[in-house]
Amino acid sequence: MGVEVADRAMSGAWWAVAHFVAGCLDPEEREAVVGDLEEAGANGFDACRAIVGLACRRLAQGWLHWSPWLALASVAVPAGFLLSFASRWWADQVAIDVFLYVENWTGWYLASPGARGDLIAAGMRACVLCAVLAAWSWTTGAALASASRRAQWSTFIVFGFVVFSATVGTTTSARAPHNAMVLATAFYGTVWPALLRATFVVLPAWFAVRRQRAAPLPWPQAAAVCVGASLLLIRMNAAVGAALTFGSNGALVAPDAGLDGIFGTVDDGHPVSWVVFVLMWPGLAMLASVTRQRVMARRAGP
Repeated sequence: MGVEVADRAMSGAWWAVAHFVAGCLDPEEREAVVGDLEEAGANGFDACRAIVGLACRRLAQGWLHWSPWLALASVAVPAGFLLSFASRWWADQVAIDVFLYVENWTGWYLASPGARGDLIAAGMRACVLCAVLAAWSWTTGAALASASRRAQWSTFIVFGFVVFSATVGTTTSARAPHNAMVLATAFYGTVWPALLRATFVVLPAWFAVRRQRAAPLPWPQAAAVCVGASLLLIRMNAAVGAALTFGSNGALVAPDAGLDGIFGTVDDGHPVSWVVFVLMWPGLAMLASVTRQRVMARRAGP
C-alpha cells in the first residue's frame, strides 16, 4: 500500500514537471500532446520524457529560422546587458536607504517634518526605479516574444542569463569603503540585488512572454504600453545615465561632473542620453510586430 502511494505521488510530481515544460509548446500542440498522453494512461515519468523531448526538438527547430537570432542580437543581449548594470546600481541605492531606515528605525523619522519628507522621497524614489525596471523589462519580454515566436523561451533564458551575469567581476561606485557596512554584507550586497532583478526584471519579462504567447496585445494597448514606457525612460534619463556611469564604476562611461566639478549637481553631464533611445527599442519592436500582424490580418480579410 505504501509503495503504491509513493508511486502515485512520484508520478504526480513527474506530471507536474511535464505540464510545466509543456508550456514551451504552442497551445494547440500542448493540448493535443498532453491529452493523448493522459488518454493513453502514461505514467508521469514517461509523459515527462516525451514532452521534454518534444519541447527540445521544437526549440532546436526554432533556431533554424532567422528571427530568433535577430531577437538575440538586437533585444536579448543588449537589453539584458543594460538592465544588468542598471538594476544593480539601483539596488545599491535602494539598499542604502533601506538600511538607513529599517536597521536604524526611530520614531523621529516620522515626528520631524524634514526627516518625514526625506523618508517619503526615498520611498517614492525606490518605487519609481522599480517601476522603470518593470516597464523596461516587460517591453523587452514582449519584444522577444514578438520577434522570436519560434524560440521565445530559449531567447528569454539567454536574456535572464545576461541579466544575472553581465556584472560579474565589476563593481559600482556605491560599493566604496564608506558603504561597506551596508553593501559588504551578504544580504544587501548579494541577495538583495538578485531579488530585485528576479522580481522587477526577469518576472515582468516572463509575464510579457506568456502574455504575447497566449494572445498578442491589441494594437491600441501595444501603442499605449510603448508610449508609456518610452516617456518613463525619457523622464528617468539622468537616472539611467547614472546607472551606467556609476553602476559600472566608470568602466562603461566616464563620469562628467560638469563645470562645478561636483558630482550630483544639476550641471552634471549626461553623455549617455542616446542610451535612452536604445532602451526604447524593445517597445518599438513590439509595436512594429503588432502593427505588422494587424496589417496582415486586414489584408487576409474576414
